[in-house]
Amino acid sequence: MDGGTLRNQPKVRVFGSSGALCAEAVVSQTGYPTVNLEFAIVRDGKAAWDNKMVIQPDSRELPLLAALLIGYRASVSFKRDDKGVELKRQTGNKVYMRASSNALLVNVPAVAGDAYQLATLVLDQLAKSSHCGDSLMLVALRANAGEQVHRS
Repeated sequence: MDGGTLRNQPKVRVFGSSGALCAEAVVSQTGYPTVNLEFAIVRDGKAAWDNKMVIQPDSRELPLLAALLIGYRASVSFKRDDKGVELKRQTGNKVYMRASSNALLVNVPAVAGDAYQLATLVLDQLAKSSHCGDSLMLVALRANAGEQVHRS
């Protein structure tokens, strides 16, 4: 964990009127730098972190998340047995995030500034496991983004 506890890891928080996200830099059990995406309902202006849903993109999913956040991909989703996360780009450089499990449904909109902060966190984690420089990593993300964002 880079010598620090989870509390000291870089993180980004995004708050909407009904949901919140905390993205935190972590290292997976297999030793891969990734992020925990923690979603919680917002009630009375406060996030209910005691009842959160956490999903951790794996080494194949994290580059797709990065591609979405930097505008190379229109949508991405991660599913586990009982939970899932879906992210979609919207007009105005916004990202809409939806997390669901058997007991929880959380919607969080991220404006351009939030999406930027999330992108830098995810790209930093990708760079830790990359065998190339930043510009080559961006080229690889664009080339492998899959479904492309349509621009007019």
